[in-house]
Amino acid sequence: MTFKLRQCFDPRPDLQEEPKNTNDFAESLQYTPLLLDGEEDFIESLGFLNSPFTFERDQLALFLRTLHDAVSDDGKEEEAVQVSDDGIQFIG
Repeated sequence: MTFKLRQCFDPRPDLQEEPKNTNDFAESLQYTPLLLDGEEDFIESLGFLNSPFTFERDQLALFLRTLHDAVSDDGKEEEAVQVSDDGIQFIG
């Protein structure tokens, strides 16, 4: 999976006036998935990760964990185990 993650600084949502210094800005990240054409099954399995969105920087760990869970096969499928006549196991 390919995606673009862009760092942004936007005025804080609770700010009532024009920003005057760096403390008036909140750091956020823009997520944009790339190269998903022709991958309908994969796109569907991504859920909300199949379209662009923005999130606050302090949510990066949650984003990465969610991304990992969406694209990994850990725990989703049991591995097929075959045992040959000589007792060797093939896991695939």
